[in-house]
Amino acid sequence: MEERTRALAYLEFDKNLAVMAESKEKLKRGGGNIEGIKNNFSAVSNLKYSVELKKREELIVNYMIPIIEHAIKRIEDLIEIGADDDVISNEFKLLEDIIEIALEYNIETDKLKFHREKLWNFMPRRTR
Repeated sequence: MEERTRALAYLEFDKNLAVMAESKEKLKRGGGNIEGIKNNFSAVSNLKYSVELKKREELIVNYMIPIIEHAIKRIEDLIEIGADDDVISNEFKLLEDIIEIALEYNIETDKLKFHREKLWNFMPRRTR
C-alpha cells in the first residue's frame, strides 16, 4: 500500500476511534444510538486491514467491548421496565450485528462470544 493511502486509512480509522469514544460515553450516560454505532463500526471495519494490529486491538478492546457491555445493560434495563418488544428486538438485533462484526477481527473472541451468549440467554424468545 502506498504511503499516502496508508496515511489516509489511518486518519479515517482514528476519526472513527474518536466517534466510538464519544458513543461509549453517551451509552455510559444512558443515551447513544445503537444503530449509529453499528453503522460507524461497519464503516471503520472496511479499513481494518489497512491499519496495524495495535489499532484494531484498540478499537475492539477500548471501545467496542465496553460499548457492547453498556448496550447489553441497556437492553436488560429495557426488559426490566417492560419496554415494547419491537424496541427490545431492534436493540437486540443491532447489538447482535455489532458483536458479529467485532468477531471478524479475531481479537478478544472469547470475551465477545461470552457477551453474545449473555445477550442470547436473557433475550425473551419472542423478540429474536
